[in-house]
Amino acid sequence: MRSVPMSKDHLRRLFERDTGGTPQRFLANLRVGEAENLLAFGHKVKEAAARVEFADQHYFSRAFHRITGVRPSAVAARSTTMSPT
Repeated sequence: MRSVPMSKDHLRRLFERDTGGTPQRFLANLRVGEAENLLAFGHKVKEAAARVEFADQHYFSRAFHRITGVRPSAVAARSTTMSPT
């Protein structure tokens, strides 16, 4: 791993300034976005949580709901009711 010529705190502040959020929030949004795609394509909630590396399905569900405003089970249910075109 390469080092960056600045402190972790300075790097975090620059990241927040440029993205509007913390690195942890940015990563959580990426993971939940990928999980949302998996759910939309028919994966089960437990599978999607594991594939985006949430060890606990309940924590995943809470994080997903906090970020998207909908429950992952609702996204999964929509994918099973959509017919292919």
